[in-house]
Amino acid sequence: MSRPTGSIRLPFAWCTAFLSGAGVLVVELTATRLLAPFYGQAFFVWTNVIGLVLLGLALGSMAGGRWADRWPKPTILAALIAAAAALVVASAYTPAPLSRALLPERLPLESSYPFLLRGSFVTTLVCFVPPVFLLGAVPPFLVRCCTQDLQQLGARSGLLYGASTLGSILGTFLTTYVLLPGFGSRGSLLLAAMLLMLSAAPLVMGSSRTGALMMMGGILVTGALGMHPSSRRPLSGMSHGDLVAAQESHYQHIEIRERPDLNSRVLTLDEGNDSYHSILPESGYLTGGYYDSFLIIAHLAKQAAGTLDVLILGFAGGTHARQLLHGFGETTELRVVGVELDPEVVQLSREHLELPDDPRLEVISDMDARVYLLGSDRQFDLVIVDCYAQQSYLPFHLISEEFFKLARRNVRPGGYLALNLSGYGSLDPIVQAVTNTMAQEFRHGTVLCRIPDTINFLVYARRDEIPVLPQELDPDAVREDLRPVLEPLQAPIRCWREEFSPERMVLTDHGGDAERLQAQRLKNRARALLGNGP
Repeated sequence: MSRPTGSIRLPFAWCTAFLSGAGVLVVELTATRLLAPFYGQAFFVWTNVIGLVLLGLALGSMAGGRWADRWPKPTILAALIAAAAALVVASAYTPAPLSRALLPERLPLESSYPFLLRGSFVTTLVCFVPPVFLLGAVPPFLVRCCTQDLQQLGARSGLLYGASTLGSILGTFLTTYVLLPGFGSRGSLLLAAMLLMLSAAPLVMGSSRTGALMMMGGILVTGALGMHPSSRRPLSGMSHGDLVAAQESHYQHIEIRERPDLNSRVLTLDEGNDSYHSILPESGYLTGGYYDSFLIIAHLAKQAAGTLDVLILGFAGGTHARQLLHGFGETTELRVVGVELDPEVVQLSREHLELPDDPRLEVISDMDARVYLLGSDRQFDLVIVDCYAQQSYLPFHLISEEFFKLARRNVRPGGYLALNLSGYGSLDPIVQAVTNTMAQEFRHGTVLCRIPDTINFLVYARRDEIPVLPQELDPDAVREDLRPVLEPLQAPIRCWREEFSPERMVLTDHGGDAERLQAQRLKNRARALLGNGP
């Protein structure tokens, strides 16, 4: 191998490979968070980001090898990295306007799947592939510029590609544990650009005073932008309503919005659309939605036990807890435990959704619902499961036979387990599969109630006893303010019992059926509503 026109000392090349590798992973991981307010964080969003980033790196590596043979100069590589850093700065600001241009205003959740799938693909392609394409050229360029002869080729290429991978490992942990919680998604990308400028600095040290000054200026500018408070300000996503507050957490993008159409304030997560995870009506404690139906199950549990000890898995902003405290707190010995994965959701709800500070309410945050059940031997009169991810996705580990076996253990004899289940009719495969899986563990069957004017089902079962149907309740035995909630559930063919059938699907932790059924359901629903799609 002939001596390169310009050479790089090995320690400098190692630093460049390490820091640029870190920058690549910061960009990749932060991209999904920057897209979350518009497209969510569903599997297809992650697939689009990871797949397109890998494509950009592969094409960049091939192009970089050719460029290195043609212009084997460190200053050329420094210019490529500086250009990549500039594109990363641009990517901190361009996804929001591009996403709003790609997505229809007030997009309904039911018909959003094809828009979110294609929109996340296009946004990733336009905003994030160009910088990683240039960064893909770094390792082969470095190998070419710091290798003196063929005998060094294997060792040096291994050393530099290893340095790049080690940097990527650092970038992975740095993004999750330092950058995103400390600086937000936009600030993280700007600091990634600073990392890239740092990686280019060794390439011009001692060879170009002008280049060194420009790199230093770029490092200072990108660092200042990344650490400026304005860079930490969360973006406003595509949820419906007037924005009240927005926040980025370890887990997701959170918004509180006013919904004049609902006369309520709501909590939305990630892309939101027209859905919400908690609601606070302007007056009263009934919401007019599926939440109210759980009060009927609370009434049944109170009838059976005399007291009311309730566990809420998927606490969110505390709608169920507020209703229980308002509806039963004055007449019943009541205790409520809420389990919520995201502590920032709880904090924002205390500030904007009137989540009460009540001695009868214990909120446990930063904990998965199933992890709580695994570590708790406490039993409850009523366990409410209202856990969703990516708006309409039920987490697979919270609808499996293993989960229902665990949940049954935490229900007192004679107590109830109640589940919020979204679905497009009783023949929806995921509705049938979840109901059958639940019925397998609760041998006296489950009750399935379709909530009027929603896509929600209330599914409930009773430990060791046949669950009571709403039709079997005497309205006069129910509180007067709950009778309007009970009445529609007593309508003919509104609620019915479901027995376990070995011929129907049972969901397990390891089968993968839950994800497959839910993804297919979204595709089918979008196709039915939109024909061939947008």
